[in-house]
Amino acid sequence: MPPIPDPKAAQDQDLGIQEGALDAQAIWWWDKVSLYVVAHQDDWQLFMNPDAYTESQEENTKMVFIYTTAGDAGRRSLVPGESYILAREEGAERSIRFLSDVSTVSHKSAVRSRVMVNGHLIRRVVYGNTVSYYLRLPDGGMGGPSLAKLRSRELSVLTAVDNSAMYQGWGDLSKTVEQLVYREGRNTAELRFHLADPDSQINHGDHIEHRLTSELITELAPKIPCAEQRLYQTYNTSSLPINMTTDELLNHAALFGVVESGRADLGFPGAWEPLHKSWLGKRYVRTVPAKESTPCF
Repeated sequence: MPPIPDPKAAQDQDLGIQEGALDAQAIWWWDKVSLYVVAHQDDWQLFMNPDAYTESQEENTKMVFIYTTAGDAGRRSLVPGESYILAREEGAERSIRFLSDVSTVSHKSAVRSRVMVNGHLIRRVVYGNTVSYYLRLPDGGMGGPSLAKLRSRELSVLTAVDNSAMYQGWGDLSKTVEQLVYREGRNTAELRFHLADPDSQINHGDHIEHRLTSELITELAPKIPCAEQRLYQTYNTSSLPINMTTDELLNHAALFGVVESGRADLGFPGAWEPLHKSWLGKRYVRTVPAKESTPCF
């Protein structure tokens, strides 16, 4: 059995802060708000570039990253220095800092807190024009609880690995993600989602948690007709040809290298190996255009 989570360790990492009110960033007027809704802490870096890199260089674009799972692979410890979960999150945070700082000489301070959304505490990290949410749901490693079991109703409740939140069915999780979208997606001239393509005929062989994470948004889409969707092929691109420019490929490889440095520095083997490298330089995406103009909520 995986070790019992240590909620206090997670709270220490989050500075023990809870907040409920919208902050200044949430009420700023943005030219664009772009939401990357993914299952794991390396998904958007591997499969949603050069889009993420390009948007990070835009002056008045807010980028929102929502990670549904902890990426724990059955390793549930949250003790700093021993936690695979915290190592993966460190890699994700490093990739954000890389994007935000690569063209500047003025680095920012990360603001880490916990926010209450739909009655659930969620870890939130703000850095520059980016906001990251970590729901820390178990990823199903070792046959344990997962999004798939919640979706199929094999489980009626799914608990975050740090015991910070309990989701009472798929509808509860869906409502929580919806409120996150409303919280961060308002006050913008353009709204965009970046998702793994949930169509198994197009994006065959994908991870089920990628697909279910995307379905949280595609099921919500009728309520948000002003949002464009970019749907990316993922695992199957390993056998497809490189279609990025040389500069895009270099940026892509650098970004993924930064992600893996977080895992390695915190004592866990990274994924800098042939399979993950086979996804570099590939961008295969289809776009579902917005049906209405903003604002739509």
